[in-house]
Amino acid sequence: NGPSTSYQRGSLLGVLSFLSAILAAGSVAMIGFTSFTAFNPPGWLRITTMAPLPVAIILSVGFGLAGLKRGPGRIWAIAGLVLAGLSVIAFIVTLNVG
Repeated sequence: NGPSTSYQRGSLLGVLSFLSAILAAGSVAMIGFTSFTAFNPPGWLRITTMAPLPVAIILSVGFGLAGLKRGPGRIWAIAGLVLAGLSVIAFIVTLNVG
């Protein structure tokens, strides 16, 4: 007897929220790194690291909200939502400072 399908799905949604938030945080970090330092990567690297930001934030919030409804992945979902929120705040600060 293994875990129920809803148990596995809830855990998966929370983890997907957290992974999407990590991708969003990485995109914001790359934007900040290239904006405030002399680092000038090639265009393909800029695009592949910065372009996923809006999609990653939307996915993180979507998976996070769905993961909050089920118990096992709840902590992952909360962590994903917090990290996505911090990424949005960091992006806004980067726009206002840079």
